[in-house]
Amino acid sequence: MKAEIELTPEQWEQLNKMARERCMTVSQLLETLVNQALTENAPEDWEERKRRALSVVGQFRGAPDLSQNHDEYWEWTRGCVRGYISVPRDLESR
Repeated sequence: MKAEIELTPEQWEQLNKMARERCMTVSQLLETLVNQALTENAPEDWEERKRRALSVVGQFRGAPDLSQNHDEYWEWTRGCVRGYISVPRDLESR
């Protein structure tokens, strides 16, 4: 397939420079860049994503009630980021 694109003079010069540095034609460079972009943005295999997610289960410790009180913990961590590091009273006893 062929495609026609419009580039600014600056883009054309940068592509030419990149192609020369890599001993390629601009067409070869564009094909390489397109392939790279498509590979990097390709959706991951579902089974691989599942395997990676499951591989970290149980690897980190947190508060035992985190799943029930995540909103309170989230607000507390936001306060820490802002510089307020005191633990809210309702979280001190946990």
